[in-house]
Amino acid sequence: MHHDVTKRKGFTLIELVIVVVVVGIIAVVAMPYFINLQKEARVSALHGLKAAVEFSSIMINDRALIGGREKTETSYDCYESVSVNDRCVDNARISVVYGRPKASEDGILRAMYLHSRKASEVKSSPDIEKTDFFWLYDVQSSGRIVMYQPNSPAVKGISTDGKGNLKASSGCGLIYQQPYMQKTEKTDKNGQTVEESIIVDYKVAVVEVDC
Repeated sequence: MHHDVTKRKGFTLIELVIVVVVVGIIAVVAMPYFINLQKEARVSALHGLKAAVEFSSIMINDRALIGGREKTETSYDCYESVSVNDRCVDNARISVVYGRPKASEDGILRAMYLHSRKASEVKSSPDIEKTDFFWLYDVQSSGRIVMYQPNSPAVKGISTDGKGNLKASSGCGLIYQQPYMQKTEKTDKNGQTVEESIIVDYKVAVVEVDC
């Protein structure tokens, strides 16, 4: 009995070279597109976070106005209390500064119910919840808190412009500045220079320099 034997031919060296070249060209052409998509996704997430910050700040401020605490330097808001004696539940107090959330874990982060981790803790424990998404944050001594996504460049060189708006020289994240009291001088109707204290409201800014 005669059987037909089909010979299978593999790729030649020239064909392999052509395939590699074509794949390389596709990668070069497509890479900028995918990088741009990644940047757009990061920036979009930051603007969503900014909207959440502003909404939480408005809600806290509304309750501060009702309670007459909008000009109090330090107070607290409570998002859950015990109905029996109206006592605030543990870990439900939101620290407030001049009617806005404080730039802290128990301030703006708690007001937002934000799933977040302190950046220094994550860096010291790199295996923590690798499959879970959470925002990273750094609390700064200047009444500011910086929030950003994992693997995003850190926000550096934070400053303010002539109008008091926040900006940064590098990084990809969000900056929240709590309200503060500022002393200024003005001339009264008698021509005398007098000192006046004003409350500078909160500021929030998206930094997308290196996103």
